[in-house]
Amino acid sequence: MNQCSRSAALAVCLLAASACRNDRPRPGVLCSFNIASEEELAQKSLGPDAWMSVVSPSVDRNSMTRTGPLRDSCGRIAVDVGGDTSFACPGVPIQTSLVAGDRVDLRDLMIAQVENDRVVLWAATDELAGGEAIGTITLAQWTDQGIDVFAAGAIRGYRDGARVRLHKVGPVPVMVLESDRCDPARKCTRVGQFVPILGGTFREVGLHETGKGCVGRAQFDLTRELEVKVDSRWLRRFRMTRNIDLVDGGIVLTDLVVVEDRDASNPGLPATPFRRATASRPLAFVDGHLELRDEDLWERVVRDYGSVRGPAEGPG
Repeated sequence: MNQCSRSAALAVCLLAASACRNDRPRPGVLCSFNIASEEELAQKSLGPDAWMSVVSPSVDRNSMTRTGPLRDSCGRIAVDVGGDTSFACPGVPIQTSLVAGDRVDLRDLMIAQVENDRVVLWAATDELAGGEAIGTITLAQWTDQGIDVFAAGAIRGYRDGARVRLHKVGPVPVMVLESDRCDPARKCTRVGQFVPILGGTFREVGLHETGKGCVGRAQFDLTRELEVKVDSRWLRRFRMTRNIDLVDGGIVLTDLVVVEDRDASNPGLPATPFRRATASRPLAFVDGHLELRDEDLWERVVRDYGSVRGPAEGPG
């Protein structure tokens, strides 16, 4: 067991975090760290620079640059940054181009308390051209001696406004990530993403729908809008809001779609309600992938009512 002595400075431990890591941890723990001072242990608190050294040991703390392959907390090579699309569906492209000149910053580190003394830490250090970031992620817990790591790996996702929760789909722990996808004008859409923890590793998997097979990543827009021209007079607006509900039986997506008709010849008039529909779809983990077993409500409502003439069933 490798440990830093009490007299060793914290900075020395951080510069050589592997020397402070217990490589023969207790069952169920991937690795452990003994880098906190007595005061930090008592307060169960580390600074962002210390956490960054734990979560992303490939990042040099002095230069704030990544050296060598991306490694997770326990020293395992995590992923070929930007190049791993093993979770993607055939024919569904994934943005893999890194943003040139993107610098590592402590603001890239997200810290979320999830349960008891456990925290999820995501070092989203490598920005992708499509707006996502990729980096190492860790599920850790404070102990009387230091920090235990229960899961680690690397994920890609949107880091702006990130919020993390942990729940289970059946026996499988799943991280629920909600964050914002923003365009250059800073118009943002809330996005939900699900990443299972399999064998102590955060691992993105494909999403399947019954009757369709693999449809893409387990990542969803939580709001959507669409306006279509029904005829020369009527415009129809579709609006969807999606909630991610963590229930005793697992994770449920609850969608509400509101459809309104607007008279384009009288833009000052308020829109008239046309349809309102809601549906709940449980998320399942089946044969190594996530699965939704009901049709997407948004697709069904847009298909069924996207071309129905307004005056026929809507306002007269």
